[in-house]
Amino acid sequence: MSRSGLSSATDPAPARGTLPNWLDIFQAQAWYNQGELTIRSLGTGRKAPHPMSNDYNTAIIEEFRANNGKLGGRWEGSSLVLVNTIGAKSGQVRTIPLAYLQQGERIYIVGSAAGSAKHPDWYHNLIANPDITWELGEEPIEGNASLLEGEERTRAWHDIVAALPFFGNYQDQVEREIPVFALTPR
Repeated sequence: MSRSGLSSATDPAPARGTLPNWLDIFQAQAWYNQGELTIRSLGTGRKAPHPMSNDYNTAIIEEFRANNGKLGGRWEGSSLVLVNTIGAKSGQVRTIPLAYLQQGERIYIVGSAAGSAKHPDWYHNLIANPDITWELGEEPIEGNASLLEGEERTRAWHDIVAALPFFGNYQDQVEREIPVFALTPR
């Protein structure tokens, strides 16, 4: 650790596998310092946008919209949906790129917050304002987001984890039940 108390590129990084899953997924090196996390792109040593940051999401959203739902690079071939929520407190439109599972007309999204102990902010937005739009390509789809509970959630969760096993890993990391929403078009 540097004299300033901030992490530097010369500080040893934690062993691979001890980092949160999203860091392994995003292939970043991380240094922990008094509860703070610094992420540096592998190979450059420059500070990279945090994979959960607004800047990172903005880049994904822009690429998604510019290419009618297609993404390149590390996201090529991934199933991502842009969910447009209304802020529970602000009333402003918030767009979030999320992994999803589609079954028929329904889209399932998961409030894992990458294994965080708390629900993501968008969870509260969907509870407060379930009438939303989402994007899979060119045209936004209008519909409703419903929080799944009981047997319906259990069935959906089984299918989600079978298709996207990293969500099961996130559930193993937290005490809360990770919420699942079904997006149903009007």
